[in-house]
Amino acid sequence: MSRLLIFVAAGLLCAGSALADTTRTDAKGERYKLLNCFKNEQVPAKYRVTKKLVKAAERRYVKKGNMIELREYPAIYQEIRTKIKDAYVVMKEVPCAQK
Repeated sequence: MSRLLIFVAAGLLCAGSALADTTRTDAKGERYKLLNCFKNEQVPAKYRVTKKLVKAAERRYVKKGNMIELREYPAIYQEIRTKIKDAYVVMKEVPCAQK
């Protein structure tokens, strides 16, 4: 009988210490149990990007001193961005920091 009583008392003591580890007190003195921790992650907006030709590529002869050079100039494009989806916030689960 006394062994059973010691075993039950030890079990309650262990359970009480485990309960104390998961229960916390906030600034107002209220007790709570911490379940999960989350971090806000900003997801950027999505855009569709298209290019519009402003000036085509060209080759031009240029006289430089007594030489003539053939130069090639690249095409010039304008980038047009169309928003498909706005930016939003996602809550991602992270490990809780122990105090």
